[in-house]
This record gives sequence, C-alpha cells and structure tokens, in this order.
Amino acid sequence: MPQLDELVNQWVQHLETSEPALAPHLDEIADHVGADAQARIDTGSDVSVAFAAAVEAFGAPRDVAKDYLVSARRSERRAAAGYGAVVIGVSLIVTTTAVLIDKAFYPLDPRWLALGLVVPPVAALCIVMWRLSNNRAASRLGEPR
Repeated sequence: MPQLDELVNQWVQHLETSEPALAPHLDEIADHVGADAQARIDTGSDVSVAFAAAVEAFGAPRDVAKDYLVSARRSERRAAAGYGAVVIGVSLIVTTTAVLIDKAFYPLDPRWLALGLVVPPVAALCIVMWRLSNNRAASRLGEPR
C-alpha cells in the first residue's frame, strides 16, 4: 500500500534524525510498525488512523532507544564475559598440557599429576556449557547463534 509505505518512510526519517541510537535498527522498526499498521488496515481501519495507532502502540521513540541501548549493553557484557571465560579456559588447557608434557620427561608427584589430568577436561566442560547456555539464550530471543 503506497500511502502506508510513504507514512512509514517519513516516520523512519524522523526517527533517524531525532533518535540516532535507533539508526542500526530502523529497518526492523519500520517492518514492525508497517506490519502492525497493515494488520489494522486489514481489520477495516483507515490508513492514517491505523498508522497512528501502530506508532502509538510502538511507544515513544526515546523510550524505545533507551531499551535498545540497554539491550545492546547487556549483549556486549555477556559477550565480554563469555570471551573472558573462553580465554581463561583455553589458557588453563594450554598451560596444563605444557606442564604434562614437561613432566613426562621429569616425573611429578602423583597428586599434581592427577590435578593436571582433571583441569583440562573441567575447563573444556565449562567452555562447552557456556556455549550451550549462549545457544539456548539466543534461540529464546530469536537471535542468530
């Protein structure tokens, strides 16, 4: 519907200038508002009334921008914590492997050897569990894994 597309495009241009934080998400927002307005038009509403109701249902742009910003910060923190866990896990695996190789030539007290045999699998298990929890969280949110 050309008139609806024009209204959505004008509104998106307004959002782009008034809320620059939403710029990366404007296509998604336009699709959401356009689909909502189209559903209202399909139920018999006038184009302008349906569009106004869809925009109102979407919420105030400043509040939406804050929500997107908070969500982005959470994602960044989650990713940073995950990368930190992976770095720590990999460093534990590499260090333990180096010690085990070294101690193959110079025998080590059996208690330390047992610890060296336990740490790499535990670190690997932690990494795998972190990846699984990330995949579950991404699938719940509908994000790509």
